[in-house]
Formats: sequence, C-alpha cells, structure tokens
Amino acid sequence: MKNIDDLNIPYRIARRYVNFAFKNYYNNYIVSGLENIPDKGPIIFAPNHLNALMDAIAVLSSAPHRFSIVFIARSDVFSTDIARKAMRFLKILPAFRIRDGIENLGKNQEIFDLSVDILERKNAMCIMPEGNQGEQRRLQPLVKGIFRIAFAHQLIHQDIPHLKIVPVGLDYSNFINYGEDLIINYGQPIEVADYINLYRQNQAVAINKIRADLSKSLHDVTVDIASQENYEVLEELIWFLNTDFVLHQHLENNLENRFKARQKLAALLVKAEKNDPQRLHRATDEYKKLQSALEAIDLKPDCFDFDKQKKELLTHPLILLLTSPLCLAGLILNFIPFFGSIGIRKLVGVKKKGFYSSVYYFTSFILFPICYLLQTLAYRLLIPDNLWWTAIILLPSQLYLGKLAFGWYKGMLKFCYRFSYGRKKKTHKESIDKLKAMKENIFEIVIKH
Repeated sequence: MKNIDDLNIPYRIARRYVNFAFKNYYNNYIVSGLENIPDKGPIIFAPNHLNALMDAIAVLSSAPHRFSIVFIARSDVFSTDIARKAMRFLKILPAFRIRDGIENLGKNQEIFDLSVDILERKNAMCIMPEGNQGEQRRLQPLVKGIFRIAFAHQLIHQDIPHLKIVPVGLDYSNFINYGEDLIINYGQPIEVADYINLYRQNQAVAINKIRADLSKSLHDVTVDIASQENYEVLEELIWFLNTDFVLHQHLENNLENRFKARQKLAALLVKAEKNDPQRLHRATDEYKKLQSALEAIDLKPDCFDFDKQKKELLTHPLILLLTSPLCLAGLILNFIPFFGSIGIRKLVGVKKKGFYSSVYYFTSFILFPICYLLQTLAYRLLIPDNLWWTAIILLPSQLYLGKLAFGWYKGMLKFCYRFSYGRKKKTHKESIDKLKAMKENIFEIVIKH
C-alpha cells in the first residue's frame, strides 16, 4: 500500500479545487507570516481550533504546496469503510480518545509511529494542539499528543536541529456565515531539538516546557480572550472598540490592523480583569447601559463606526441601483445551491454552530458546480445554435455573479443601516451625542494603564 503522504495526481487536482472553493468562501482571505515556514520539512503545523474542518483547510490552502500535509482528526469520523477510504484520500489519520473505548486507545501508538514515519520523510503534519474544538476566541489547554509525536521523531536525530513546530493563528470574523473574513497568521517556528536534552532528563518537564512555549506562541498569533467569567461581554467590548483603537494608534483602518487591535484589546481587558476588576466592571457596566440605550432607539453598538469610516462604493445608492439587474441574475442562478446548503445542514441535524460552516462549505462545493452545469446545459438547449459560445461565458460567470449578488445584499443592508443612523442623528441628536460621550468614556477606561 502506498504511503498516506504520497502526493498522487488525483489528490493534487482535488486539493486545487478544495483550495479554490475555500478561498472563494470568504470575502477577505489574508495570510501573513509565510516567511516563518521553513523551506523544507519535517514540520508540524499547530493551529488553534475554532471552526471544525475549516481550520484544517485553512492550513492546507495557505501552506506552500511543496509540502504533503497529513492531518489527525477524532476517530468517530472514520466510522464506515467509505469514510475511512475518504479520510485516507484526504490524508487524515484517526486519534482515539477514552470516549471511543479504552480498548481502542492502544491504536494510538500505531498512529504515533505512522506520524513519525511521515515526518521522517520530511513531510508535514497538522495537529490541533488543543485537542477539542472550542467555540470561543480563547485558547484551551494544550494536550500532550502533539509533543509525544514531536519528541519521538526528534529522538531519532538527537541534538541535530530537524523537526519544527509552526504555530498557526486562525481568526474568523464569523464562524458560521459565508462571505466573511479569515486571517491566517503563521508564527515563529519552535525548534524541537532545543528541548531534547531536557526530555532525556525528565520527559514530563520537557513536555510542559514546550507546551507552555507553544501556548505562548499561539497566544501571539491569534485573539486570545483568556477569561471565563466575563468572556461574552469582553468579546463584545473588543469588537465595539475595534475601530477606535486602530485610529487611536494612528493606523490605517484595514483588516490586519483591526486584527492586531483586537489582540491588544483582549490583552488589556484580561489584564484589567486580573489586576483591576473594579475598572473592568465600570467599563462593562457602562457598555451595558449604552447597549440598552441604543436598543431603545433601534440602533446597534457598531453604528458609531460610520462616523469614522469612508463611504464604500458598494453602498452608494446609485451603484446599488445600476448593479441591481446583475445581482438579481446572480441571486436566481445561485438560489438553489446557496439555500440548498442550509437545507442540508438542517436535514442532517447539525446542531453545533462550530460545524455549520464546515457543512455549508462541503455541501456547497458539490452543489454549486452541479447546479452551474445543469443551468448551463438548460440555457444551451434554449438558445439558438449560433449563440452557443454564450453558454461557455455563462458557466464561470455564475460564480462571480453570485459573489456580486451577495456583496450587493450586504452593501444594501449597510446602506439602509447607515441611512437609518443618519436620520436618527438628526431626530435623536442629544441622545446620540450623550451615547457617543459614553463610548469615549468606555474607551478611556479600557486603555487606561
């Protein structure tokens, strides 16, 4: 049997399609830190785990294609022969947990040995060091499996630098919806050889040391709201103050700077929770009051960002009007696959929100091309023979018309909301001025050192 990490032609073709579909699933797809990835393997990519299978594809789509990347996933997705064959084709190995039965835990040694062989062939693996998926922007304690594999491989090469662990920070603007933003941030690699002497002396101490260092590295490349008691309100505050914090630092209000601002805001708020809880309580209490006051006039906390943003071309009423026929065509051509994905998710009974986008993505990259092909064939049967070439244009156009329609819809919502806010600035001027002052006060409380 061929090695699981072999890059055969069917896999290469499938990977290109999967990556193309994945990048088109997001409105903005940003990758930074690629210079931190070594030129050659072996490598273990270690991303934070927020969004089910989308996390794995984020690494697959952004890492250099010179690497064959093998993944490790929980064993319950290997429940049937078809699933096992599909997982092998996708280069995914099973990891067994106590809940899978104590009798199955011994199988993990076989997976560990296979992983060491993959790394020995100078390929890459992607292992979620948190083990379980979280649904909050907060790092969970790292499990030991990734480090056991790393040390088992590095021992073959003793003190010679060989295996590196590369932390990967994944930041989704929204875990569920299509057309959102994704930032993939590769951090500085960790050289496993640096810990090997300590590992020989005391394995537990070495594992704890490298685990702490990887946790710190992951913290540096993602938004880590390390709070249990106040997580929800802290997350809301971070998004609420995001634009103000970017402008406060005299930076351009773009996606990368907003991501960095959320990192700093998370650190400030968690620090305040630990060292100055009274100050944090003042900030959260003021925010809740502001939130209630805004709800009373049917506005949301992000409305004040309109005062600090340039008007986007896509939200201009004339542009919206002129592009509406194209967007209507895009809606009609994409209606069945788009809403079909939602219907399939409901039909199969997926309840965890952290799995929604994975289901949407995997069903849509099958549904969309099938619908596009059928619609193109139907169109070809209806048009005169001398216009056959228009069917060739229609086939790829359906995707981009769909993206245009979705962008138009979001632009129209934003225009309506901006228009509503503009009217209320006139009809509720005194109230909104007071609420703006409340926001400035909250900002001052949060950034106070």
